[in-house]
Amino acid sequence: SIFHRRPLVNGYSGSYPVSYQLRSQVLAHPPFEHATAWNVLLTSGATHAIVHRAAYPDADGERMVGWLRDHGAAVLADTGDAALLELPARDKLVPR
Repeated sequence: SIFHRRPLVNGYSGSYPVSYQLRSQVLAHPPFEHATAWNVLLTSGATHAIVHRAAYPDADGERMVGWLRDHGAAVLADTGDAALLELPARDKLVPR
């Protein structure tokens, strides 16, 4: 957040806001209720997402990347272990 001057929705230095804890419960395990998960992401104010594939069991990390791309997110970088995606602008978002 020092570089981009925007707050992190998942907290920092081991401190996690309650709002993040609630969001992570909804987004942690695909397949999830897609409309609910998308609304949770939209209301977070996030502009980017990082998916750490190893944090998910089986192929769920890759499914998460695909789900974000299906909703208009653009992959900016991908190391294989993690993908950085830019979420679409809020005025372009369409709940699905």
